[in-house]
Amino acid sequence: MDNASKALIMAGAILISVAIVGIGIYIFSAANSMTNDAVNSMESTQVSMFNSEFYRYANEGDSILGTRAKELWNHAVSVGITPTGVESYDAINNRSKYTINYTLDSTGSGYIGGVSITVSGI
Repeated sequence: MDNASKALIMAGAILISVAIVGIGIYIFSAANSMTNDAVNSMESTQVSMFNSEFYRYANEGDSILGTRAKELWNHAVSVGITPTGVESYDAINNRSKYTINYTLDSTGSGYIGGVSITVSGI
């Protein structure tokens, strides 16, 4: 009888320890899921903030004056993007109008990777 009660106590201890490990794994996976959600949210916020710096000068397809186009050119160069459409910063006439187009980078991250500044009118 003594061996049977010890066997039941050992079986109960094993069941309790398995339950504790299971609860620990559940809590870890739930915390990991919340952490991943927070990281994804931070990454999307970072992309939005980066892109909003460009939209501050002009939205996609907008027509802006040359002075604003020069500001956009300088910002693009400061973040490592070489603008296309016009040959150089000096080729932008302050009184002309320019159309702005953006392209996303090729990695699929959502960041603006290209800026096109083209003459739309004088």
